[in-house]
Amino acid sequence: MDSLPMPTAASGLAQYLALTVALGGLQFVWSVETGFGSLYLLSLGMKKSHVSLVWLAGPLSGLVTQPLVGILSDNCTAKLGRRRPYIIGSTVAVVLCLIVIGWTRELTGSRPALTIWLAVIAFYAMDFAINCIQASMRALIVDSLPTSRQDAGTAWASRMIGAGNVAGYLMGFLDLVRLLPFLGSTHMQVLTSIASLLLVATVAITCYFSPEIPLARSPAQSGVGGSSLRALGTIFTSIRSLPVAIKDVCRIQLFSWI
Repeated sequence: MDSLPMPTAASGLAQYLALTVALGGLQFVWSVETGFGSLYLLSLGMKKSHVSLVWLAGPLSGLVTQPLVGILSDNCTAKLGRRRPYIIGSTVAVVLCLIVIGWTRELTGSRPALTIWLAVIAFYAMDFAINCIQASMRALIVDSLPTSRQDAGTAWASRMIGAGNVAGYLMGFLDLVRLLPFLGSTHMQVLTSIASLLLVATVAITCYFSPEIPLARSPAQSGVGGSSLRALGTIFTSIRSLPVAIKDVCRIQLFSWI
């Protein structure tokens, strides 16, 4: 992978903040989903035994999406760069899913079965989009920082993730409908509105202050469909050849979500 020059829009602490702030916004979205999603699904009428199946979306999407996006973005020749097209596109997808989740009853006319199915589909789609952003953001940090500063960049990413987690879970203690009635008429609607606005704002900061040099297209590069199939083939081949210890860790992680 060709190394990209360091961004000129920020340096030092400002650069770390600009590169990682979007991970904080993304983690806020994730904490809203994991912290309030189960109660929300139960309030829609879903059986408790079925709720755990929804959260399989997390490990399943991470298993496929992150390596796939990593491979595809490495070869992306868009004018915005290699990572930002995936970050922006997935952010739009997450915001749409949040809107659907917050206003599921209104969209389905309060039909119970359809409401549950629409919410589940939105949660699954959002998990795939979140993993796409996360993979692209971590790759952008590596692309934008020299090797000597990547440890510090990773540390700042962890700080932002922690801050997003704390902020997201703290929202449960606030009467959001009373404080922000213009964002929705239910707690979940206000939460998803806040998460959408925060994600868009933080992603905009990261994308604006972290410019990329577009990758030149080579004659050997083919269409998206072909590269996607090759990438999937590489992923599944790698999965089959994983060491036994790593496979055990993957199994534990998978079943810990059930």
